[in-house]
Amino acid sequence: MTLLEALLATVILAVVAVACLEGTHGAADLQHRAAAVNAALSRAESALEQAREPFAPPVSGVHAEGGAQVHRMGYTRFPDARVERVSVEVRDADGRLVRLTRLVEQRPGTVR
Repeated sequence: MTLLEALLATVILAVVAVACLEGTHGAADLQHRAAAVNAALSRAESALEQAREPFAPPVSGVHAEGGAQVHRMGYTRFPDARVERVSVEVRDADGRLVRLTRLVEQRPGTVR
């Protein structure tokens, strides 16, 4: 093997190693983002479940847990349906907004 062949093999190996390391870094970044979104969704689901309780306050606004914002609105697509749309917004650890929206059964005594 000549010196030129050895240098060429080293360059090819370096290029392949850099590509593999970039792929690993990208996968680790995606895993970090997924964990942050998962934690935010857990907080949003918790706030949504608390908002669905029969005696929860009917108003929209900032929820105590994790700074979640709860928005309630009537579901107007089917006016006779006894459902309301509840949307919960939270920020993940990186500051991105995560929104969870569900149609829930309208609570007793709720006036439209």
